[in-house]
Amino acid sequence: MELWSVYCERPDRYAVGKVLVEDEGLAPAEWQLFGDLEEARRVLARRGLICVPRGSGDDPALVEFWV
Repeated sequence: MELWSVYCERPDRYAVGKVLVEDEGLAPAEWQLFGDLEEARRVLARRGLICVPRGSGDDPALVEFWV
């Protein structure tokens, strides 16, 4: 399973990272930087992923997850 996280590094820079969820645990796979949150969301949505809002106890820099 792939889990994508979107982090806000600053207002004009978003880091999107993929983590593979495997039997052995989590394995970081790839990162991509975007200058615009909507652009990052379009790319993730085109992959057929679904957005999950962050929880109240998550890192404030975390914007959302995609699965």
